[in-house]
Amino acid sequence: MVACTTMGKIAYGYRNLERLDERSEARWKKRISRQQVQMIGTLDSSYMVEMMNLSRNKQFLKAMGQFIVVLAYDSNQCMSISSNCYFGGFPNLNWKNGTFDSFPFRSAIKDSICRRLKLPLLLKQSNLKYDSINYIKNYIVVLSGNSLIRQTRRLIKTLNKAYPQVNIIVLNNDNALYYLFNRLPLVEACGLN
Repeated sequence: MVACTTMGKIAYGYRNLERLDERSEARWKKRISRQQVQMIGTLDSSYMVEMMNLSRNKQFLKAMGQFIVVLAYDSNQCMSISSNCYFGGFPNLNWKNGTFDSFPFRSAIKDSICRRLKLPLLLKQSNLKYDSINYIKNYIVVLSGNSLIRQTRRLIKTLNKAYPQVNIIVLNNDNALYYLFNRLPLVEACGLN
């Protein structure tokens, strides 16, 4: 897929992956907060290890290790997962390709694997207070960082139009991906090399 290639990264406005410090996190939050989202937080570096504990399925790990990951939750239950690799388009990712025509959206990952990723499990890997979430509601969680900020902002606009009644949580995944891509055995185990 073009969105997973080096040329795709350049065309889509990719920025080099760096560890998230306080200054870059504040800048990222400011850029994301301009969008209509309910919560903004940051994943820690244990995220990918926790995903590997959940499933060794290469398709799942490849999707969860992308720069932009979108998850749909009905209450506490993950219903679908997709990532930047599953959207074409040039010079922007085509978020309006029909994937978000209904809720939950079409999943790129098998339902049985997806359903294991409970919302509290994901939020425990972040700096958000997961006990304050109302698990009765529908949520979309976007995992993204500074690497593809332009594409993330476009995605959030698309999600707000497609699902005006659904709460959106955005989590920065820079530290998790930095950890992942600097651990070669883990990268190879996930099939992300």
